[in-house]
Amino acid sequence: MVQGDNGSGGVIRVQNGGILTTKDGWSAVGYNDIANMIVEAGGTMNFGGHSWIGFKEGAAGTVDINGGVVTVAGMFGLGWSSGDGYVNVNDGGLLALANIHGDGVTSIKQNSLLSINGTGVVTLPGDFVNVINAYAAAGLIAGDGVLGAVQAVVEDDVTTVTAARPLIPIVNAGFEDPVLAEDDYTWGNIPDGLYYYNCNGGDWGNAQGGTIDSDDADRGGGKLVLLLQRRL
Repeated sequence: MVQGDNGSGGVIRVQNGGILTTKDGWSAVGYNDIANMIVEAGGTMNFGGHSWIGFKEGAAGTVDINGGVVTVAGMFGLGWSSGDGYVNVNDGGLLALANIHGDGVTSIKQNSLLSINGTGVVTLPGDFVNVINAYAAAGLIAGDGVLGAVQAVVEDDVTTVTAARPLIPIVNAGFEDPVLAEDDYTWGNIPDGLYYYNCNGGDWGNAQGGTIDSDDADRGGGKLVLLLQRRL
């Protein structure tokens, strides 16, 4: 399927109950011109191979996942070959990818953007957390309109990416706030959904019912302030 080839590609709309599936190979939404695809709630778009959104120079391709499902069996690329590509995974939408380039720049080029909004979700098989974080740090993935504001977690060998909900301090959660952690300090039975902040390392860690041990407490040597947080 090639949409927007030497002329405007118009709009392809997959409505409730509709299923559009392409063959192996590659497909483009915005090959070298403007094109828009909208996948509504109850609709499914299956790319049977690579998915190029805004492929070549002069292209401006946009995919709006408005509660529907989009799957990609091959590589995923926004602006892959000098075009501009935009994918908006909105409330209730799912973008199920098979792969994304691991260098943090090739699958989403500058002037292109993957936006995850509300309850929209992006999934990948395996552990792509560091890869997603690299794209987010480069300002190529946005959460609820804020560049880089996404959360990637891996569970059961599936990486799930969502818009990052704000972190708020937990008060009277059964632990002091803040907590001074000495070297070799072990903190067990952390409630699900709580997060800690490594003030020396400057990053959030997902406690999620696990423990914070000496590997976490000993960064920077000496005492480390850990703040319990919960996402809204």
